[in-house]
Amino acid sequence: MSGLDSPPSPAAGSLWLSREADVVAHLFFAAAEIGTVLVELGGEKVKATLDFPRTESRTVKLTVTDTEGEVPFRPVEGAVARVTYQRGPASYSWLTNVVEAPSARDWSLAYPTAIERNERRIVTRHRVLGRAGFRLHIDMGDGVVRALPLFDASAAGLGFIHRPDLRSVVDGARLQGRLVLPEGTAVEVELEVANLRPVPGGGSDRVVGCRFVGLPPDSQIRIAKALAAYDWSDA
Repeated sequence: MSGLDSPPSPAAGSLWLSREADVVAHLFFAAAEIGTVLVELGGEKVKATLDFPRTESRTVKLTVTDTEGEVPFRPVEGAVARVTYQRGPASYSWLTNVVEAPSARDWSLAYPTAIERNERRIVTRHRVLGRAGFRLHIDMGDGVVRALPLFDASAAGLGFIHRPDLRSVVDGARLQGRLVLPEGTAVEVELEVANLRPVPGGGSDRVVGCRFVGLPPDSQIRIAKALAAYDWSDA
């Protein structure tokens, strides 16, 4: 039986994702990396896939994927829907409203105001250090663009390795960078430093964890798709 047949119960230590920028980043991740979600509405349950968020209308389109027979219902505008899914040990759940349903299989949902999850991370973070493909060029604030080791990446942000003797970096600092994707194209990114942590294994170097700031939807889609398409099988 698929895990979608019985949605996971929220853990006692559930965390709430409510900052809109984080909610939107998570929706881009879900569209790129989550295969099937379970949608519960009016006592009925259907499986569906999510499309990338439509930032101009603040909606998410989904396509019902149940293929045996007819979809049992077509929701009315304003109906409350609950969306649940899992990625490995992480489970996610959110409530929203149906904006429109042109057909029984094509629905548009409003952005959720919050997403419940059982782990702190907004999205799956992929370790890219030592792997070919993703590269980062960044201006640390002194006007010099440097190629710095990329530690991890996600649809919400990235982390890179920084030597303290290069230049001081503090929480909240804004940095300009260029993320090169595996196919060779680059995405210009603005980063906000969210945390600094030791590099695993010791030493004075630090991993600078950053979130994307004001990333255009087309750029966010490119990053999300590149992460979803990459072969992480040996990670």
